[in-house]
Amino acid sequence: YKCIHCYNHHKFGTLEKLREAFPNLHFKLYPVSLMNGEYANELNELFAFAQFKDEQNGKDASYSDSLSHKLADVYFVVYFINKQDNFSSSDEFYDIGLKAMNVDKNEVLNFLSTPKAKE
Repeated sequence: YKCIHCYNHHKFGTLEKLREAFPNLHFKLYPVSLMNGEYANELNELFAFAQFKDEQNGKDASYSDSLSHKLADVYFVVYFINKQDNFSSSDEFYDIGLKAMNVDKNEVLNFLSTPKAKE
């Protein structure tokens, strides 16, 4: 969420435009842990859950109503628009993503204990 290039592609809808041009192409977001620093593990968990749910719904990150897109959007806004890069705790960071996806933490934690989450 701290990558300006990723943010710019997100803001300009690059993935949506690519999906329109290449409808058989599918997209997954892979956060780079080194760029996301202190909360990299939490971000990776949230994106794993979002991508799993998106696949169940026949979507990917190129759909603006996908969980992956909503998750990326909220963290881009927090970092690039609101200029927030400090969080009081990992729970605060996690809660931002949970609210964006409208899910509860237990749903994510239950998913993380499945074999699918380890893939």
